Amino acid sequence: MRFGRNIHLHQVPEWAEHHVPYKRLKRLLKIAVENATEEQTRPDFSDVQSCLDLSIAGHLRFRKEQETYLQKQAEEIQGHYRISLCNFDTATAYKLSRLDIEILCQSLSRLTKEISQLQRYQRLDVEAVSRIHTKIDKYLGREKNRSAGRSDLDKLKEQNPSRKALARNLGLWIAHLQVALSDPSSRPVYPQSPLFEALRQDQPSIVVSKVDESLQQSKSSAKPFLFHLLELAVYELRPNTVYTLLFDVLPQYDIPIQAALLNRLFTVLGFRKMQLSAPYSCILFCKIRDLLCQVIGELGTRSEEVLLSEDTLGRFPLHYAASYGLLWECVAMFNVAKSWNKASKWCLIMHTDKRDCSPFEYAVVGNHRDAVSSILVYLEKVLHASDKDDGIAPLFSRTLFTALHYEYEDLIAVISQACSRFCRTPRNCEGASPLQVAARTGRADRVKKLLETVCASELNSVEPIYGWTPLVVACVEGHQSVVAVLLEHGADRDIKDHRGWTAQEHAAFRGHLALAKRMTGPSKWESGTDVLTAASLAQQDDNFKALHQRPQLVVYLGSLQDGKQVNPFEFRTPSLKTKATGNDLALKVSSPGNDSARQINMSFLGDTANEPFIFELPTTGEAELRLGLLDLGDDHDGQAELLGGGTALLIDNLNSFGENRESLVRERSIPILESGSFQAIATVTFTFLIIKPFQHPSIPSVRECFLRHDDFCLVGHRGFGQNVAGHDYLQLGENTVESFLSAASLGASFVEFDAQLTRDLVPVAYHDFSLSESGTDVPVHDVTLDQFLHANKIQSPMGHPTSIIGSRHRHKNSRSRSLTRGYEQGAQQMQERMRHTVDYMSKGFKPNTRGHVIQDSFATIEELLTQLPENLGFNVEISESSPYLISENIADNDSEYPRLHEATEAGVAPVAIEINIFVDKILEKVFTLGNSRNIILSSFTPEICILLAFKQQTYPVMYITNAGKPPVTDREKRAGSLQAAVRFAQQWGLNGIVLASEALIICPRLIGYVQRSGLVCGSYGPLNNIPENAQVSDITRGLQVDAGINILMADRIGLIAKALEDRDGDDRRLKN
Repeated sequence: MRFGRNIHLHQVPEWAEHHVPYKRLKRLLKIAVENATEEQTRPDFSDVQSCLDLSIAGHLRFRKEQETYLQKQAEEIQGHYRISLCNFDTATAYKLSRLDIEILCQSLSRLTKEISQLQRYQRLDVEAVSRIHTKIDKYLGREKNRSAGRSDLDKLKEQNPSRKALARNLGLWIAHLQVALSDPSSRPVYPQSPLFEALRQDQPSIVVSKVDESLQQSKSSAKPFLFHLLELAVYELRPNTVYTLLFDVLPQYDIPIQAALLNRLFTVLGFRKMQLSAPYSCILFCKIRDLLCQVIGELGTRSEEVLLSEDTLGRFPLHYAASYGLLWECVAMFNVAKSWNKASKWCLIMHTDKRDCSPFEYAVVGNHRDAVSSILVYLEKVLHASDKDDGIAPLFSRTLFTALHYEYEDLIAVISQACSRFCRTPRNCEGASPLQVAARTGRADRVKKLLETVCASELNSVEPIYGWTPLVVACVEGHQSVVAVLLEHGADRDIKDHRGWTAQEHAAFRGHLALAKRMTGPSKWESGTDVLTAASLAQQDDNFKALHQRPQLVVYLGSLQDGKQVNPFEFRTPSLKTKATGNDLALKVSSPGNDSARQINMSFLGDTANEPFIFELPTTGEAELRLGLLDLGDDHDGQAELLGGGTALLIDNLNSFGENRESLVRERSIPILESGSFQAIATVTFTFLIIKPFQHPSIPSVRECFLRHDDFCLVGHRGFGQNVAGHDYLQLGENTVESFLSAASLGASFVEFDAQLTRDLVPVAYHDFSLSESGTDVPVHDVTLDQFLHANKIQSPMGHPTSIIGSRHRHKNSRSRSLTRGYEQGAQQMQERMRHTVDYMSKGFKPNTRGHVIQDSFATIEELLTQLPENLGFNVEISESSPYLISENIADNDSEYPRLHEATEAGVAPVAIEINIFVDKILEKVFTLGNSRNIILSSFTPEICILLAFKQQTYPVMYITNAGKPPVTDREKRAGSLQAAVRFAQQWGLNGIVLASEALIICPRLIGYVQRSGLVCGSYGPLNNIPENAQVSDITRGLQVDAGINILMADRIGLIAKALEDRDGDDRRLKN
């Protein structure tokens, strides 16, 4: 889910236009699917394949050009130092001076970095094309698309053997040279030349005499010899020697200043500049700088010949000066160019090298603000305001987006100001404006700066791929401060993208509900006739329905909790961190007993919550996960080097806490041990779930699902309604038979209740995590059924509840009797007993307690299934309450299976009933006693939904989620938004989702989106108790029933049922 949104982070911004256009391909794919859905035909992906063919051809062409460029760089280094990079020659290398070794090491490191950059470029495009074909596979089937996918990937994976060899040899050279630098004793001792010693001491007279001695025999070698001496003198910052060599010795031997010399001197001075913390505060550095400027200034009539001379890489001296940020040298060249003709002036600044980069672009990439400013000043002088050239606008556009990518704030300010004069509407290769790119970063100050300069007229600009405005981009990312700035400047909130979505709907869809609420206001369009385009259903795996017959292992890399500071991978050595940054590491994940091993590039790991690994297990006792850390090097064909591995024996989680118990900790961190040394070199964190098959004699072979997309049912939340602290209306004890019967009598077709297990594995209807009625914070799963029932019974008069299943009219005057002084003592004792429990202290009351509501007896699931009318549908929420969801302001959040940090906060042990047993015991009751009753199985806990989907397909399964409703207490990634919930439900074959109603009330068209995604849509929450939120009172605001909601869960059943009955007309549903 995150790969497309974050792909720009992996791209080389200067090469963005040469990358495979993943977003465009994805858009073409969606268009093909949407057209096929409308026409009810098989998707035609010919446009996708045509775009793939063109982009792959462009990728290969560009890569070949870059490989040629890298090879030329290597040849230049070899020629300059008279070495062969094909193999490390100790004798030749160690005869170099220490200064030569330092400069050579930096040159080789720079070349290695560029090779790594090209490898990242290749791997990113391989990953992008692989993902596109994976998406096509979902619709056409893997077999039908296999040949096309394999052909495309084979082309991209094809290797240049010389590049691979060069990368390996450079690594060897750098390693040996670094050893030589760090350990002088490792080098043979050569006699120290008096010439080099004089150079280091900056004694020019001695240098001159030694030079004359050295060149007496062979003056033909004077030029390379003197150029080399100048390099060393510049690198060592020896101004007296540099001056003497430049202005005395070179003229003495009739050697003119040439571009090649300036290129080398700029390079070594640039290396030295990078080593100095404050180069312009260094007197020696400034003296060298001034000498080089003097040389440039004295070129005279030769200036044009020298400064416009290309080297083998297609570069001028200005390219080198700009790339290292040598401001004064750049200014010196601009000064001598004043006398040139306009064409030469233009050529100096606009000429591009073999990498298609100009000096200006090198200065921007290096974040050299002063050099950039000097180039801009030069351009101002070369061009008149009315003189527009086609080359200027693309140059400024590219550099502005490069600065935005690297987040160079000073350069963004400088270039955006210049763009307002030279490039009115800059666009990147995807057609996006700078404002859209800036909105994605979340920097409100940056957005404001652009609005004041180059993007003054771009406030509502629309990018071509998705049709997103800057406001939509900010809403997609959830950047409230950026949205505030855009709205303040008058951004149009009603512009719809290519799929008909508004900015507000994007925000609500992605869980940014606070942001969506902020954007609520008068709309210029009517929603009644509009629909939101939804992702069409992909072809489901044929094996999915059979999976529940065999044990499975589900693995997610990393943590599934947002905000938790746990990375999927932690590297313990600097070299591994470097390789990971360079996309050189992969992780192989496998489990014994099957051949479904998976390999993923560790740099392109997307949203782990949507990319689980599923392994079939021979038996649950053989639950084991194996991990291998691979060094891809320059390989794409599975020949990667195994750096280390680790194994996790997962069955330990089921055996360490006693029978039928397990730890709530589903995350595991295991070390990766290095091959050979067995030292821990990395740590991998993952989250897992073991699925055990469920067998029951009453499971029907086929049963048609009673939930349809055009149905509507009113559901009583915990029966007659969730108990709350106030006394504004009559309340019956929640999750009790009295409450269920009352809800049914007032119009509810379904009642919802919470299913938990006692210690003796009996399913009961109870919501809260702890049984506060006992006077302690003991979890329900730690008490027996008898203890559970007794805790409730002791607050009833004389130990009798007001109603007992099967005899609810036994006490004819139960209400009046409950108010007598004798019978109130039990309620008062109960209140006193609970006073110091966590639940009571947080909410100030306890549901279904005498004196607060009309209390009724606790019930088991078996009693409910056998005693309540069969025409009353059940929504069985199979979730064990989370101990941290106890405050009143989030009481409507219901519950989910507890996790370690939640249990820790509640002060209870992080241990619960094993999740398979938890689900199986409830399913046993449902299948044994459910008969023909309509039953919905639902849960806030993703793991329970997965188990329900694998274990049975008789009853529909619904995923319940807060969908980003603030305050966000549930940090589960799969519950963070409507988008995440839809993806999760589709991925695991669920029937639908039930959302906190806030998102649907703000944006009712999202209901249709869910349904067109193949899911039933329901809602819950306190806002559902307001009639206006259930039915339509204002067509532009939000109403759920008329927008097509399938399930409306409410507490005020009588009020909502009456409001729905009073609606005028029978056909006021919004068209979906």
